[in-house]
Amino acid sequence: MEVMKNGDVYIEGVGGYDGINDGFTAQSVQDVISGLLSEVSALKEEIEALKGSGA
Repeated sequence: MEVMKNGDVYIEGVGGYDGINDGFTAQSVQDVISGLLSEVSALKEEIEALKGSGA
């Protein structure tokens, strides 16, 4: 696990972090969670649309 000065957290195995944050290609835990929340929100909207259409 690595915590940056700006508060970003990297956990090995999450967001592509392999224990060494060279090249900064890994996503922070905060970015991973944000992405998941966006996907869940989009799915909820699709489900609500399907419910409204009677499908």
